[in-house]
Amino acid sequence: MVSMVLSCSMISVSAEKGGSAGDLLSVLLPDAGRVADLQEMVRHLGAETYRIRANASKELLDAPVIPKVVMKEALASRNPEIRERMKGIMKDGAYKNSGRMFAKALRTVCDSKEKGLLRRLEAVIESGVFLEDLSLATRAARLTVQQEDLPLVEQMARHADPQRRAIAVAAAAGIGAPALTVLGSLGRDEDPGVRLEAAVEMGNLKNRRGLRILEGFLLSDDASKRVRATQSLRTLTGREFGYEPLADLDSRKDPAQRWKRFLDSPFEITGEVKTDPLVYLFNGIDLTGWAPFRRGRKMGKGEDSWLVEDGVLICPGEGPGDLRTIGVYENYLLEVSYRAEQPRADSGVGVMMQPGGKRIDGGDYLEVQLLPGRTGDLYRIGDFRAEAGGKRIGFSHRRKVDWPERLNEWHDLRLEVRNGEIKVFLEDVLVNEARGPKGAGRILLREENSRFEFRRIVLRPL
Repeated sequence: MVSMVLSCSMISVSAEKGGSAGDLLSVLLPDAGRVADLQEMVRHLGAETYRIRANASKELLDAPVIPKVVMKEALASRNPEIRERMKGIMKDGAYKNSGRMFAKALRTVCDSKEKGLLRRLEAVIESGVFLEDLSLATRAARLTVQQEDLPLVEQMARHADPQRRAIAVAAAAGIGAPALTVLGSLGRDEDPGVRLEAAVEMGNLKNRRGLRILEGFLLSDDASKRVRATQSLRTLTGREFGYEPLADLDSRKDPAQRWKRFLDSPFEITGEVKTDPLVYLFNGIDLTGWAPFRRGRKMGKGEDSWLVEDGVLICPGEGPGDLRTIGVYENYLLEVSYRAEQPRADSGVGVMMQPGGKRIDGGDYLEVQLLPGRTGDLYRIGDFRAEAGGKRIGFSHRRKVDWPERLNEWHDLRLEVRNGEIKVFLEDVLVNEARGPKGAGRILLREENSRFEFRRIVLRPL
């Protein structure tokens, strides 16, 4: 136990003091001694003596990372007490700790642009560290990869996990032309997200096949992938052909055919697509990037507030209040997965929020209602000015399409905010739209008097 405590302390101190990107990655890699210590702690979870069990649980909860081999052994134990206690530890301790530390290491890689760390980065992920932000990992891989890493990238491109293949796309892009064969294989990947990003990077390397792969996404059911493919095609060719990725299917068919005819003829690739700008507003672990408010007052530490359980963001229903982004955003596509348990469960998504205002909320904004049977209705909060159909919105504006929402099921809300205009989509169906003032503002989640749950909250700048 002493050995393990010292190992964990060394890791924590190293993380707190900063250190190089390589150092931060290295301390997350389990050596044989640390694995043995953790395995002993796992066995102590099944001890008959309470003190031994409690000490083992505490040490495992405090461990910055528990390697995959240790977790698998614990979850396969014949002792049900070990299995159940390990599940709790994975939920409350190791995953959260390792995810935060790995994210810190990845941010350091991105800031320092230190080369030659791809193999270490891959080894840390393979060890079982929780990967909380794939976009951060792909950026780090792109920046740290070297040409001599090509065999490793080829190996990553064959991994069963699509996240690892997504990282392989970024690493191959970092290598450039020598990795075009790898990108070509990933352009045939079974995962649409991997296939799409591989096609973008092929286009950046002036490979026309990449653009033909992108054209295949123009009639996709996934709006975010249509947006990404369209923006990439426009950037790479300078053409548009009247295609709007958020239009209905019938309106997209003819422009998509025009794209196909263009790409079937000789054409030049004249532009380059920048790195995917996806912003994961909710990291699945904690409230990083958000600030909770009640009655216009920012809540302090220790106050009962929003919480995260099993990757789900939970609104406790003790409002009125809200959870606000610390950053401000302008012109974006926002995707929110939500779930309501009760027929009158009430929440909302606020956009274009300007702090201040006269209301107790402490800001003016446009709220998109989340209420079974009324989701998509728009509410003008405070002095926020908005109009719909050429008329000023007094207080609210009903959605124009009814849409069934079953309770206790996840639903997808998509908001397009561009130059003051907002379009509201439920499961890819346009249900409402309005116009407000141009400018950047905060995004918020409303807290009323009902429990409400959120899962995926992702923003793509437009």
